Amino acid sequence: MLTAKAAEIDRVLGLELGADDYITKPFSPRELVLRVQKSDEARQGEDEKKDRYQLGELVIDVPRHLVDGPRANAWNSQPPSSSC
Repeated sequence: MLTAKAAEIDRVLGLELGADDYITKPFSPRELVLRVQKSDEARQGEDEKKDRYQLGELVIDVPRHLVDGPRANAWNSQPPSSSC
């Protein structure tokens, strides 16, 4: 579940209603990819890892570090430099 509701009651309710995971906005695209990978591994086992994941219109290409879909342009930009 990806939502702007971050209160504990919302997280608990979302998980009780069947969500496998609960991510609040703002979120890290890298974290989202890792959570999708871990969720997929838990369902399929490590012998069947994927390079691409599709969630509705959203496609995550792990080897190329790309997210594709109607609203994915902002996610594909390079991360900011870590220098201060």
